[in-house]
Amino acid sequence: MNFESYDLTLNRSNYVRCELGWELPLLFSQKLDDYDLWMVWAGSGTMQLHDGNIELHPGMCIWMRPGGLYLSQQDNTNRLGVSAQHFDLINPSTGKRPRDKDLPPQVIHMPDIPAITGTMRTIARLNTVGQQARNKTSKQALASAQLLMRGLLMEVCYQAHVPKLHLSPTDHMHRSIITQLAADMTASPQDIDSIESLATDAGYSPAHFSRVFKHIMGISPQRHLMESRIHRARHLLIETDWSITRIAQVMGYNDVYFFSRQFKQITGQTPSSVR
Repeated sequence: MNFESYDLTLNRSNYVRCELGWELPLLFSQKLDDYDLWMVWAGSGTMQLHDGNIELHPGMCIWMRPGGLYLSQQDNTNRLGVSAQHFDLINPSTGKRPRDKDLPPQVIHMPDIPAITGTMRTIARLNTVGQQARNKTSKQALASAQLLMRGLLMEVCYQAHVPKLHLSPTDHMHRSIITQLAADMTASPQDIDSIESLATDAGYSPAHFSRVFKHIMGISPQRHLMESRIHRARHLLIETDWSITRIAQVMGYNDVYFFSRQFKQITGQTPSSVR
């Protein structure tokens, strides 16, 4: 699909962990008047489409479109984490949306959950800033969000045409567990006590967990947790007036100097320079 032929408009953005009892009712489908790129980053559930039911798990991406059917329920013992980007694509020459046959399939599996999740969180944040204010900064935020969204849609289209791996039930189980844990680490790194406890809770020995995690994610769990903590710390430095010491402690660092060294290693900046 050639996105250059279409004007992109970002509408609502959302990034949430669904509440107990949450469901997506028929009214949602009936009122859907734009596209909604809907991706699961945590939890499990089911969704009913016109052509059947699908299981929801981390990495599932649904390109919802007007006229479709999207009824969803979650497993309340494993609540869904979802990012939703409402948007529109209009050809300025014709004033029309793309034909359905020119769009990718409605359901696409996105393999690199932490990267995609980070992009969608950034789009949601920038779009919120852009929609709520009317000044130069908000216009820049909205323009950045639109550029990121174009890149994300191109990645979705690419993944829709990449040959899929034929996994054994055991490999699929490992991939499902690890990708969800990676998403949880990205979303709430401050809640992870240690890689050892995470591995034990998931039913792995620490050594086996590290091997499986790196095989699936391409990065060690220790490195992924460190990067997730540092990226979250960077957001807190920008968005709050908390002291560097307090942010370090919230992210699980007892030594603020060690935190500062890791922060510079990951971001290329010192914590104080971010402010």
